[in-house]
Amino acid sequence: STLPYVIKLADQGLKALEQDAALEKGLNIKAGQIVHPAVMEVFRDLI
Repeated sequence: STLPYVIKLADQGLKALEQDAALEKGLNIKAGQIVHPAVMEVFRDLI
């Protein structure tokens, strides 16, 4: 279920990513830049 992650993000904001490796691995874009390797692969022309 995604609800625990949604609650954690709502309560802690971006700090939740620092404390939860699963959330951090799911991050696709940070500060306007693509950071997820699989997403980078698909959208090479945007990097």
